[in-house]
Amino acid sequence: MPRGTVFSIVKKFTETGEVTNLPGRGRKKKTTPRTDRLIRQLAMKNRNIPAEKIAAEVKKATDTELCAQTIRNRLNDIGLHGRIPRKKTLISGRDEIKRLQFAQEHINKSVEFWKSILWSDGQTKMWIEGGALKPEPLSDRVTPIDQVLTATTDRGAVQ
Repeated sequence: MPRGTVFSIVKKFTETGEVTNLPGRGRKKKTTPRTDRLIRQLAMKNRNIPAEKIAAEVKKATDTELCAQTIRNRLNDIGLHGRIPRKKTLISGRDEIKRLQFAQEHINKSVEFWKSILWSDGQTKMWIEGGALKPEPLSDRVTPIDQVLTATTDRGAVQ
């Protein structure tokens, strides 16, 4: 090992008490914590807004010019990843009334009754494994906020 390297390590240890890299290395972020909060607020207000529009809003509010990729990076850092929302059918008024009637008729049923029911949502795949019915695990990344309500018509799905 070169003497200069050893000297640098010893000097760093005597000055700081550590030999690890000091914080603050690398490129500094272009955004401040305040700008990050603004980006988050704009994204949460409208989850479908493109990064380019968020960048334009940030430029108007803070006079800081950011590219769309920087906006996406900040949103990824706070856990808002760009994903296409799952479609969820809209419940009509008639179906809502039927669901309420069903709930009122079955409110006093015992736990044993509900254990004997085979539940399905029409989309979950089920299979028999070792004599027991096993559901396919659902993705834990999909939350109700990541869904889009859709209504079906005779011409197909409409958002």
